[in-house]
Amino acid sequence: MPDRLPVETFTTSASFEAELSEKVAVAVLSLAVPESRLSKLVPRIIATSPSARICLSASSGAELDASDVPHDETIVRPVDRESFTDLITRLYVRAYYVVTMERYFKIAVSIRHCEFRHRSADAPDDETIERLDRLKRVRDRTERYLSYFRDYLDQDDIRAIKSRPDRLDDLVRSSKRGPDPSDVGLPETCPGCGLDWTAWHGPGLRDGYQRLGADTWECTKCGHVVADTDAQGYYVN
Repeated sequence: MPDRLPVETFTTSASFEAELSEKVAVAVLSLAVPESRLSKLVPRIIATSPSARICLSASSGAELDASDVPHDETIVRPVDRESFTDLITRLYVRAYYVVTMERYFKIAVSIRHCEFRHRSADAPDDETIERLDRLKRVRDRTERYLSYFRDYLDQDDIRAIKSRPDRLDDLVRSSKRGPDPSDVGLPETCPGCGLDWTAWHGPGLRDGYQRLGADTWECTKCGHVVADTDAQGYYVN
């Protein structure tokens, strides 16, 4: 884990929003800010950085109990520095574990696509082979990162990742969903494995399909490639 986490402090929600980016891993929000403002701010955070973890800070447990703002964890002030640092570090690692896991799945899909192109080619494609080797190196490095994160995270962290509060999950889904398959001429299910392409399947399989290039889509479960949005071209052999 990093010895020091990059931290920025903002005195107003407006100044925070002005600096909001996809690099936000943990947002600690004070309930001293009007709840109506925070309820609008949390969706903005998730839309900008879907893996960001939300922590609410309050002066009492009663204040937290009365709040309806979606969140991952809470802090009641005052809190000792060690406990605060441990909580924020764990939220930070949870966020980056999810980001790294999503990256791992994307790399795995890209590797499947390269292998498909290589197998389908009449002659060895040096560019494809080179890209495949590079992707496999990145995959192996990403696996090491994931192993490092898992050694740090405890069972409570893993449960928190798997069972994120429904309202936050809904915000993440709405911020990540791709186009409806019918909008791009795709079938509603994968022609290869039958995976539903109209539903959200979580951070791994996501929508069930992803765009690889112009008129080229791939199933995130089985790797089946749809290389033409024409219904006649659904099956690629």
